[in-house]
Amino acid sequence: MLGGYSRSVSKLIRHQIVRYQRVQKSLPYYSSSCLRERLLQFRKSCNINDTQGKSISTSSKKTGRIMDILQANPLSIFGSISLGVLLPSICGFYTLFYKSPEVIVRLGLKYQMFKCGMKEKYVQKGDQIFCYGEKNHPSPDKPTIVFIHGFTSTKLQWLSAFKGLRPDCHLVAMELPGHGNSSIPREDEVLDIEFMESSVITFLELVGLADKKVHLVGSSFGGALVGIFAAQNPERVTKVTMICPAMNTPVETDFLLSLKKILMKDHKEITYSDCALIPQDLQGIKDMFHLCMYNKEAAAMHDQVYQGLLNMRLPKSEYFLRLLKSSNTEENLNMLAKLASSITVPSQVIWGRHDQIMDVSGAEYLQERLPNCQFMNVVEKCGHAVDVDRPGTLCKLLEQFMLVK
Repeated sequence: MLGGYSRSVSKLIRHQIVRYQRVQKSLPYYSSSCLRERLLQFRKSCNINDTQGKSISTSSKKTGRIMDILQANPLSIFGSISLGVLLPSICGFYTLFYKSPEVIVRLGLKYQMFKCGMKEKYVQKGDQIFCYGEKNHPSPDKPTIVFIHGFTSTKLQWLSAFKGLRPDCHLVAMELPGHGNSSIPREDEVLDIEFMESSVITFLELVGLADKKVHLVGSSFGGALVGIFAAQNPERVTKVTMICPAMNTPVETDFLLSLKKILMKDHKEITYSDCALIPQDLQGIKDMFHLCMYNKEAAAMHDQVYQGLLNMRLPKSEYFLRLLKSSNTEENLNMLAKLASSITVPSQVIWGRHDQIMDVSGAEYLQERLPNCQFMNVVEKCGHAVDVDRPGTLCKLLEQFMLVK
């Protein structure tokens, strides 16, 4: 439901600002003592006498005067050169940060992808293009975990998992149709659960995982999707982890009630304002992050970071609204619980105690219907975005489930 990258982007922006400040402060410290000593040595080699103020030649006099200036203030020239090099970089950074913040945010996310070993790749079938992130290569003796994000999110939701999980795993983070850099489906395409399920099958075939069973991990909309997929395609799945899956829960949150109100509207009357997960302005995206997260400090980012994230999402808003109209049905909200008894592969349910999107009461409700549930984990001090609120705990719980034979 939410990209788990807010904290990493904000951290990178702060790091860059602090870095420039440190460079500026360090110039006098590292330059003065070293330069002064070398300049004194140079004066002696030119036979310049400081006490008598005499020199051998006219050229030496000129050299002496220059050396006097530099010895008194060795940063007068070198400081200017350094400033000339740094100033354009600093100005360029701040210009982009305030004029086109999405550029800085993208660079920050690319850097985080590099740090955690996620490589961005593309596969295509006909006019359908899938973007995905991958770490390591598939191997018969290595588990393959395929991550599926939530509604309006991207593969970047799983950056913390790529960083925190053990290094011998083959990790793949798929971007669903219309999300991230995957292509938007045709206008005549029916965007129902069956379409998304067939898209997962197509994707697995394109990335060479058609004949290998995989461990599916999904969050929110993706959590419901992986559960439904495991029920209907058990031959393709070794295990399934459902994180705060989108479903009808015994206790209804305000968000779930708002989704049900949309069901009573005509499709033409549904607008962006009906769903908090399709923000259209700065305050809207702030509210979305606070709705999805328990840790409000992690969501306390600079307004320009929020604006950059918003600018990246806005081009997909029309598609997100279209998907909401198609997938938000009473049948879809009940589908996971209805098919839970058919999920015979080992399963795991993870839920944030303070989830404001899908109430935590759904955890026990779902566990009771799963015939092979190995773990039901309720994470304390955690909201809907488990990957952001408690990334370390999430990785530990996944690894714990991975050890089960």
